[in-house]
Amino acid sequence: LFGKYQRQHNGQSHYRSYLLYIKEIMNSLDFNVDQDLLRIPSTKRICFVGRREKPCESVQLKVEAVLSQPCGRPLHVSSIEKLADNSDKKSNTGENDPSRNCNHLPRSFTDELVYRIAAYLLQTKRLKRIRLDKHRVLTWNLGGEAKISDCLLLLDAEEKLMMKNMFGGFKTLLKNNHQTFQIQAGKVRLRDWSTVEIKHKEMKKTKPCWFDSTHPNGCPLTSDKCPFLHTYIF
Repeated sequence: LFGKYQRQHNGQSHYRSYLLYIKEIMNSLDFNVDQDLLRIPSTKRICFVGRREKPCESVQLKVEAVLSQPCGRPLHVSSIEKLADNSDKKSNTGENDPSRNCNHLPRSFTDELVYRIAAYLLQTKRLKRIRLDKHRVLTWNLGGEAKISDCLLLLDAEEKLMMKNMFGGFKTLLKNNHQTFQIQAGKVRLRDWSTVEIKHKEMKKTKPCWFDSTHPNGCPLTSDKCPFLHTYIF
């Protein structure tokens, strides 16, 4: 349950109202709820013990349905069961099938498409001078931008069919490769890392830098500033 809890029970303290809300959740998941008082030095020592008379096969779906509700919203068993049924139907359509997720496409296939789209964007010359350090200035091609629908034309019939069978399709593949591409208003362009504020610089780098290995002008950042792993350290 994400978000700040909003009190729903008038005349009750915020803590007591929250406890009642938790109890409603447990009841909606078909638990028999008992209340106990912990022997600890705290003002907040009430705990609930939930018991089930028999296991329920749909409990996971009901939990997911509860978690999808805004925090503090009144819960009703009928609405929870309806959401659980909808989740079950969605699952039966195969939408959660890992084999139809873009992340499970062959790496060679994805790399080829990324390279092809990037090469298409780089046909447009938009040169930018980037100061790497006090001694070096890099002339870097940002490339152009294109509609996602135009980039889709770069795929052959078999590749289009493969993307059609994936949930999210071609756009999701581009979004998954956010190191390389930036998508905005239905258009795609190369991501300019020289304009991105890099956080967590101390993190261990494990993923190779696409620009360092593939872009004709290399990466617009030096190896110590780039959040990805460079082949050549300079």
